[in-house]
Amino acid sequence: MGYAFILCGTAAVIWPPIDFLLRPLDALPWAQGGIKLLIEGIIKLPVFLLTFVMPFLVVEMVAGLLGEASFIVRAYRQCWVGSDDLGNLLRSVGRWSGLRVVQWIGLIFLECDVALLIIGGICTAWIWSSEEISAQLGEGFSFWPLCILLSVCLGKWCLLTLGELMYVLLLIDGRVGYLLRLLYVIEKGGCWDRCVSLIHYLKHSRLLPSLPIVITAYDLQQVGGRAVSSSRPQAARQYSLFSHRLSDKSARLSRVKGEDHLGGSADSDALTYFSIDLGDPDPPTKRDEYVYSSFTDIIVVLIDRDFVNGFDFRLRPHFTLPDDLIIPPPKEYQLTQDVMRQPRGQWKGCRKADEWSVDGASMEWDGTILILCGDKAADDFLVRVDSSLKICTTEPPVAWKRRPDERYPRTAALIRQKVVAA
Repeated sequence: MGYAFILCGTAAVIWPPIDFLLRPLDALPWAQGGIKLLIEGIIKLPVFLLTFVMPFLVVEMVAGLLGEASFIVRAYRQCWVGSDDLGNLLRSVGRWSGLRVVQWIGLIFLECDVALLIIGGICTAWIWSSEEISAQLGEGFSFWPLCILLSVCLGKWCLLTLGELMYVLLLIDGRVGYLLRLLYVIEKGGCWDRCVSLIHYLKHSRLLPSLPIVITAYDLQQVGGRAVSSSRPQAARQYSLFSHRLSDKSARLSRVKGEDHLGGSADSDALTYFSIDLGDPDPPTKRDEYVYSSFTDIIVVLIDRDFVNGFDFRLRPHFTLPDDLIIPPPKEYQLTQDVMRQPRGQWKGCRKADEWSVDGASMEWDGTILILCGDKAADDFLVRVDSSLKICTTEPPVAWKRRPDERYPRTAALIRQKVVAA
């Protein structure tokens, strides 16, 4: 719905100037009827698409100028977080209140497709000039844009409804097959330690709606058959059980032509699992031109890139450096480049995710992410440090405080304990 409101506001500002610039077309004898409609559509549709992108670019530019500590920027971030929480609340109520499938479809329609219909209505109205809407609707040839838009909306609604219905199959699926498949996944799942750590990290990254995860029949279908399951390491088997629930599509695991891919398509190179120890549940994995310290560490790196690039509007973490977070600034660090280059695993109880770039037969260390907080059940927020000592924290800021160490006191304490030399 937020997208629809932004579109309406932007279109209301840009619409009148565009109509004014197109008025000279009325003086051209050949630019009448369908030809005029076609010309207006060619001009207006690209402008309409720009209105969908430009507001977010402008907002991000303003946020960069004001800074993340600004009240306006924090209110904007919180608006997106609240919108996402409302959607999760509606889904949770629908799944746990015992509503019938027909009623649940109604909730999905109200939540998603009102926005789609508003967007379709704006697009249809913009194709026709405001003073010509009533006349053009009476002509048969002018109904095709409306039909296309309604078809797109209907198709989108069907896809959304089908996807949501998969989550409530557990309410209507009491077959023995579900129990047998669940038993097989539990027995063959192996050690869950690394994947459980990743699940908590995903939760604090707001990519998983909530914990605990209720396993449905649709979740079990994503694991695949015995042949697919046996060809994957234990961590990949476990991750396939819930990866489709992630809001970040680039981190979803899919099977394409007998190979594992991340992102739901074969656009990227297939995953290659390396295992020196055949019993390693989470082996080093190659993707594209990079090798990662483990399979689950790929997901950690992908999520971190979304944080840095700002692709996820629902979570806006605070980025800082030890010099800015700790007053007075530290002079020495116990977390150095040499520590970052150490073999995979943990450092002082903190999980490490390493990435190497591959060029032929040579490998070069590309970076490391150290998770100080956010991958355990007792953690309340996420704190991570990368190889350049850039800190990312999702700790809720303390109100009315301006100094970073006062706004994020628990993060500052972690940095003093783990990063700064004693």
